[in-house]
Amino acid sequence: MAEAEIVFAFDARIDCPPGVVDLPSDRRQRFATAAMAALENVFTVAVDREATAVVLFGELLNPARTSPAQAADVAGWIESYCREGGVVVAAAADSTAADELATALGEPPGLRLLLPGESLPLGQGPLTIELACDDPRDIQVTTHRLVASHEPHDAAEASEPASHVVARAIVHGQRDLPRSPAADATANLRQWTLPSIQPRSLLEHGPGAAGTLRLSSEGRFHDWSTFPTAVVSWQVVRTVCSASEQEEELSATAAAEMEQVLAGCTTPLSIVRLLVDCEGDADRRGRVSRFAPSVLGEMRQMLESLPDAPGGVLAWCERVEADPAESLEPLAAADDLGGSRKFPAMLASEAAGWTLATAGDERVDPAAVVREAAWMTLELLEDD
Repeated sequence: MAEAEIVFAFDARIDCPPGVVDLPSDRRQRFATAAMAALENVFTVAVDREATAVVLFGELLNPARTSPAQAADVAGWIESYCREGGVVVAAAADSTAADELATALGEPPGLRLLLPGESLPLGQGPLTIELACDDPRDIQVTTHRLVASHEPHDAAEASEPASHVVARAIVHGQRDLPRSPAADATANLRQWTLPSIQPRSLLEHGPGAAGTLRLSSEGRFHDWSTFPTAVVSWQVVRTVCSASEQEEELSATAAAEMEQVLAGCTTPLSIVRLLVDCEGDADRRGRVSRFAPSVLGEMRQMLESLPDAPGGVLAWCERVEADPAESLEPLAAADDLGGSRKFPAMLASEAAGWTLATAGDERVDPAAVVREAAWMTLELLEDD
């Protein structure tokens, strides 16, 4: 086998559009079709690079939600890529999921399904690339090479050619928060991590990318790299509200910082959230909450008036809010003039030091929930 390249794409979820955002019509279509467009980008790059295989792992589609048109487009990309000599491998959670996936796609020629506990070889001859998965979110790659054996003593020995492992690696898919990969911790594995090819919200890990693994003709891992796939990116713009800042000043400062952040965006559509740091001042957070609807309107008007960047890059502001992750510590340490602690300081101190067990859902940070609840309570007290 000559030098080979494998493209890995995690969590396409073509039937799951990004979260709901109030968008104008010129942005809504790109937003709604982002998942499909990201997967199409994967196949485009694989064809351009003449990759040996495309490995789709994580969740590709839900047969109960995927439309016939979506399934037909994916099947068409698979067939077109396989006609160019490539192989498409899709990981499935079990045999039932594999059957449902194949049926939904119309069993396109060239599609090969990979189940947990099984291995799938690519290539023939002295070098074999073997794919395996114990979990559809983790793909193990092992290369084997046949080695010359000594003169066999009998026919049975001659029928089993010897081979040895040249290299081993695992590609992890990570949608949300970091997790413990389903890999043998004692194994000597090279490891790489990929985000979803199209993030659905700010909560998802990474900007949206796929990975390519190049192997030498000897079966060694020559290079690992990633390339962008996302059509929609999620940006956070941060600004600070000073003690005396009013709505007009906050809007002007935020607009300048938003333009600076968006200048570096390369996706066709960027969804922006504006977080305002109030420096631990509950009064300022209350003012920002009152300003937020008007500032949001100003940001959207500004974004609509910006000329389209080359390639038609657009942006939209989904929310303006006081930073929910802002620390309670400055307020917890505050004392009033008489030396007795104010109720807000006591509340902040209790919330900041509250001992919590871990939540059942790994995506939920209990400390963050308590902090946000404390800030909401303090903002309501300021408005009272």
